[in-house]
Amino acid sequence: MKQEIFKNETKISKKEYKMFINAHQKQFGKKESMKNLAYCIFFIIFIIFAIVNKVYILAIFIFLILIVYYIAEVIYPNKKVQKEMKSKKIKKEYQNLYKFYNYSFTIKNNKDITRIFYWKIDKILENDTHFYIYLTKRRAFPISKKGFTKGKGEDFAKFIKKRLFFKYKKENT
Repeated sequence: MKQEIFKNETKISKKEYKMFINAHQKQFGKKESMKNLAYCIFFIIFIIFAIVNKVYILAIFIFLILIVYYIAEVIYPNKKVQKEMKSKKIKKEYQNLYKFYNYSFTIKNNKDITRIFYWKIDKILENDTHFYIYLTKRRAFPISKKGFTKGKGEDFAKFIKKRLFFKYKKENT
């Protein structure tokens, strides 16, 4: 039988969501911007090369790829965040209940219960007020340090770091 080690209740509001966006930007914003800039320069060099060699069809094709990349990697994520900020889910406060076990954790909200194994976690970030568990680059769960009803935030940090050492990062403040 699995033993519950930590339990956390995190209320998620518009304020919490903004804190998450800020933490995400602080952690990944510069890296993402540099990656996007590098790809754009790469595409532009190929476009110039194609034009110099009078292969205009290739230049147009690469230009279209550049536009699709820009929409998918820059415009779409920003629109998605703006849409999320206006959604009923964010306007109305809701609560996630997290239960942590030796090899997995569960998330319970108004709709369902989801079980996630630690090996499926992409990364975990810690700052002064929260832990952010990332399953993908764009899907994360905020865990408030104040929300622990079983165990403490400091003990949880040790627990999760032990399981996800190479995926764990503490934000420098």
